[in-house]
Amino acid sequence: QLYHERFPVPLPVDHARQGHFLQFSVPNRSLIRVSGERAVTSFTYQIVHCSEAAMYHDLGAFLAMMMQTVPSDPSTAVILETTADQYGDEFHQEWLRAVEGKSDFYPLFIAWHEHSEYQIPFDTPEARLAFTPGDDDGDRYGNEMALVEKGVTVEQLNWRRWAIDNNCQGAMAEFNRQYPATPEDAFLASGTPML
Repeated sequence: QLYHERFPVPLPVDHARQGHFLQFSVPNRSLIRVSGERAVTSFTYQIVHCSEAAMYHDLGAFLAMMMQTVPSDPSTAVILETTADQYGDEFHQEWLRAVEGKSDFYPLFIAWHEHSEYQIPFDTPEARLAFTPGDDDGDRYGNEMALVEKGVTVEQLNWRRWAIDNNCQGAMAEFNRQYPATPEDAFLASGTPML
């Protein structure tokens, strides 16, 4: 419903049932279904977007059912979008298969610092000049200089410090899980690596 309300172009709706699906009129013939990981059969989908796929109870079983409903055609797409949950879980295994070229999924990772909204400007030029990035992994906010060397701005570091303190209860590991800088960070921070 929110998707439809915020879509930039008006789309006529044939049928709407709050919390379940929206079916758009011809020529769109689109169906947006909100049903979690169950009840995916009995339809043929052209584009499937699975939000927070790593949190699905049984991602493997869901994909085994859902992939049967998407034709093997260049005009179709299946998107697994998520924040990493645990090292070695089913999503991590799918990620590794994609990275190794063992599936048709394309492994796309977007680091936290690639999001333009993740920055906080300083109140004054003096406050910006006084901001000193940490240069040691043992610092409260970790080795921020390593991030600066990768192109992260002090405004982004300012937001990062705010997010660690406010969104992540002061825990660097939680920040790295929620806002990873690399795929490796995402999976290492989300659980103990299996040896």
